[in-house]
Amino acid sequence: MLTVTGANGCTSIDEAEVILDDEAPGAIATGGTLTCANTSVLLMGVGNGSYSWTGPNNFTSQDQNPTVSVAGTYVLTVTGANGCTSTDNAEVILDDEAPGATATGGTLTCAATSIMLTGSGNGSFSWTGPNNFTSQDQNPTVSVAGTYVLTVTGSNGCTSMDEAEVDQDDEAPVQQLPAARSRVSTSVMLMVAVRHLRLDGPNNFTSFDQDPTVSVAGTYVLTVTGANGCTSMAQAEVDQDDDVPSAQATGGTLTCTTTSIMLTGSGNGSFSWTGPNNFTSQDQNPTVSVAGTYVLTVTGANGCTSPDNAEVILDDEAPGATATGGTLPCTTTSIMLTGSGNGSFSWTGPNNFTSQEQNPTVSVAGTYVLTVTGANGCTSTDNAEVILDDEAPGATATGGTLTCTTTSIMLTGSGNGSFSWTGPNNFTSQEQNPTVSVAGTYVLTVTGANGCTSTDNALLDRTQQLHQPGPEPDRVGGWYLRAHRHWHERLRRGGFCGSARGHRRDRCRSERHPDRLRRGTSCSVLHLERCALTDPMERSERIQRRNYDSLDRYTGHLHARAAQLQRLCR
Repeated sequence: MLTVTGANGCTSIDEAEVILDDEAPGAIATGGTLTCANTSVLLMGVGNGSYSWTGPNNFTSQDQNPTVSVAGTYVLTVTGANGCTSTDNAEVILDDEAPGATATGGTLTCAATSIMLTGSGNGSFSWTGPNNFTSQDQNPTVSVAGTYVLTVTGSNGCTSMDEAEVDQDDEAPVQQLPAARSRVSTSVMLMVAVRHLRLDGPNNFTSFDQDPTVSVAGTYVLTVTGANGCTSMAQAEVDQDDDVPSAQATGGTLTCTTTSIMLTGSGNGSFSWTGPNNFTSQDQNPTVSVAGTYVLTVTGANGCTSPDNAEVILDDEAPGATATGGTLPCTTTSIMLTGSGNGSFSWTGPNNFTSQEQNPTVSVAGTYVLTVTGANGCTSTDNAEVILDDEAPGATATGGTLTCTTTSIMLTGSGNGSFSWTGPNNFTSQEQNPTVSVAGTYVLTVTGANGCTSTDNALLDRTQQLHQPGPEPDRVGGWYLRAHRHWHERLRRGGFCGSARGHRRDRCRSERHPDRLRRGTSCSVLHLERCALTDPMERSERIQRRNYDSLDRYTGHLHARAAQLQRLCR
């Protein structure tokens, strides 16, 4: 803040802002590749400011995008208007690898009037040779002797050269006179350029012909007699040339992936092949696609022949894929697929499942397809089913009721599997139908063969019980009906059964015996006996005691009818 005070004492105030500008100009440098075709590259610079480049061989430049011709690391420095700088590197790579040309020629003969030049290298091919020969083929065929130059140009523009020599071998044999020497297979004509002669040879051979024909190898002596009577002699050797051309034939194996193969023939002469399906060929190395026996016949320059056989075998045997799946139960969340076969393995299955393992592990049910590819390229497939077995074993548990006479009950369990019970007082049992004597809730767990479980509960009740506490001091003994854990109600007492239910006294007296209970009696046996016990005018103490005993014998029956007593006598 600036405050200016004038001579007159007046003041003026103003503020000045100082801002920090340190933003880098953001230099980005991009290089390139130098090749035999591209001898220079343009460096690319990006940034907000002025540019300065440095590089190999003391290179410097202030251009944003300078051109360079030397490989190496170039550093770009951009200086912003605020004086801040930013740098980045650009790599210039040199790719000048030669494509490696190799050229091979051969020899032209009277029989081989053309040959194939062989070229190799990493790039495109260009040939030049005698008589303005040019070709872009990798392996051109030529028929003129001389030097052939191969130029291979790589993708980087670099070139590589090599030469192939093609020789000419057409020298005619030299005949000498007066002796003649030849090699034939069956006969030869001796050529003599004189008038008076005699030829003697093997097997007493004699001839005065100028050009006799002979068929036996050996030494023939020519005697020439001149006009002056002088003689001169010369010998001619007739050799036996019956060498066979040594044919050799090689076949191969056809597979599902190799549907044709090249037969290989060798020998000194011309070639002739025959084979299945009337196959014929004059090539030295023909290509065939049918299995069978191929016969090569080589005919030499002497007319002798040599045969040999080449076997072509068909190997299309399937690799025999076999796939086995399994079952996923509740206890097993994954299983191993089993694959067999003679080759490499490939599985596909649910949820885009793929695997190259022979025995992969899976956790999803469904159909898995195994493809086995043999070494011969043939394939074989098989399916493996993975089944999901999560069916619950269906546990069902049934309990019962404990009474004074039924002190134990057999729990009933059903389900498809093994059984396990738990219950009150740490009760456990592995039986299907265990016997228990304590009331409560029992839990049945059934475990199926697939490991899945199912549970159900069985309730074991205890019914109401009759108790005889003894005669009470007032009027009657007093019987009670007590329900276990649920209710407790004292039976109503009265002089006679009829006083509570409106029944006649004489009826109550006439039905004093428990074994005569009828369904229509309102108060059942308990009321009948009570009526008998509470009639002081008709029963003595002895009779009362007897009826008590009788009542005890029927306690079990009373328990069974506890529910009816509750309903009728409350």
